[in-house]
Amino acid sequence: MSRINSFVELYLKTEKQLQALINKLEVQPESELNHNKRNIRNLYRSYLNETVVEKTGLMPVKNALNSIKQAKTDANITNLMAKPGYMPFISYWVGLDPKVPDIAGRL
Repeated sequence: MSRINSFVELYLKTEKQLQALINKLEVQPESELNHNKRNIRNLYRSYLNETVVEKTGLMPVKNALNSIKQAKTDANITNLMAKPGYMPFISYWVGLDPKVPDIAGRL
C-alpha cells in the first residue's frame, strides 16, 4: 500500500511498544510500581473506565463548548483558537490526497 511509509511504520511500531508496556504495568503488583508507572497505569485505566466517562458526559468540556457557542464570527473563532493552551475539537493538517496517495513519487 503506497500510504504505508517509514513514518506510518514507526507510528504503528510505537503503538505496539506502548501497548506492551501498559500490558506489563497491568499485571505488575502494586508494590512493584513506582510513582510514574502507577500514574501511567492509572491514567490508562481511567481512559478505559466507560462507566465514569458515560456518567460525566460532556461536563469536562462544557466550558470549551460554551466558548465555541459564544463565538459568532470568524474573528471570534480565530481568537479562540489562538489562545495559549486552547485544545480545538477539530484538528487540521496537510496530508496525502486519498485519491492520489502516491503523488510524492510523481513529483
